[in-house]
Amino acid sequence: MKSRSLPVASFERPLTLRAAAEATGLPYFKLQRAAQSGAIPTYTFFNSRKYVKLSDITKAMSAAS
Repeated sequence: MKSRSLPVASFERPLTLRAAAEATGLPYFKLQRAAQSGAIPTYTFFNSRKYVKLSDITKAMSAAS
């Protein structure tokens, strides 16, 4: 049985809220509020730290405008 792998271009590295705030130029507390309200999806892996994807943030920003 062959194992299939995803193309590297399809993988997007999740960022912490603080790193995403720095990357987008948005205030940290605004991303935190958006994550708490469910406006942007969050991901939790092995600890309680929340991670987000930049593509999810840009989708939420374009939907809001």
